Amino acid sequence: MSKREAFLESCCTENVDDFLRFIQLHRNKTEPFDVEEVLQEMNRDQRQTLWGKLSSLLQDVLQEERREEGSEERREEAMEVEAAADPSHVRSVVDGVTLVAAESLKVLQDGETYSSLLEVIHRLHDMLELQPVSEAPLQLQILRLCDAWWKKDLKEKETFGRSAMIIALTRSFDLKKPGTEIQRVWSLRDVLLGLDYTSEDNKQVMDLLLKCFQRPAFLRNDDGKRFLVFLFSWNINFISVIHGTIKNQLEFFSM
Repeated sequence: MSKREAFLESCCTENVDDFLRFIQLHRNKTEPFDVEEVLQEMNRDQRQTLWGKLSSLLQDVLQEERREEGSEERREEAMEVEAAADPSHVRSVVDGVTLVAAESLKVLQDGETYSSLLEVIHRLHDMLELQPVSEAPLQLQILRLCDAWWKKDLKEKETFGRSAMIIALTRSFDLKKPGTEIQRVWSLRDVLLGLDYTSEDNKQVMDLLLKCFQRPAFLRNDDGKRFLVFLFSWNINFISVIHGTIKNQLEFFSM
């Protein structure tokens, strides 16, 4: 059996231990296994099959609800998976699926069908804002994936770009060395062009954007300064809000 066939076969609940071993081999640079190379060797149908299996694997380990038309036997199997699941195992599988999804974007060809890959991204995206601080490395991987999806200009990029912007902004405020996240925020600036300034759904984004003017790190960083200047040109109604925020800051420091 070729590496391609073996890897494809491992992407299911029944063979999940094999899947995790492949992920370890990929990360061990001394081993002759590279996920990107394997994906390149697959034809389009095989990649579509792979993404479908990864989506199902995620569904299983995350214990998501089964469709109503699912068979009784499948429901019983799902209950067994739920009982056997443990947090570290779930993290490992999600981490592995995220890695394969990221490598998939590198080999995705023009005109290639990627609906199953989109399902995978949606499942990972749903986890993004729910990750606790203790899962920061996993959150960062999913963030990078959403960032890459946006920049590759794929379907539903607005959803993933918006979430990437929110998480990148939040991380830029929380990290002691936020330079990388400020750079990411700047690179995602065009996400804002697709947002409705008047929508209540985007209030969280507006609040985060205003916080940028209260963070010295943005003023000390070249990309941060570029982003602040960009915000003045983003929406004319936002300018007065920015002025109000800056004025309040000046009043605070003058006290």
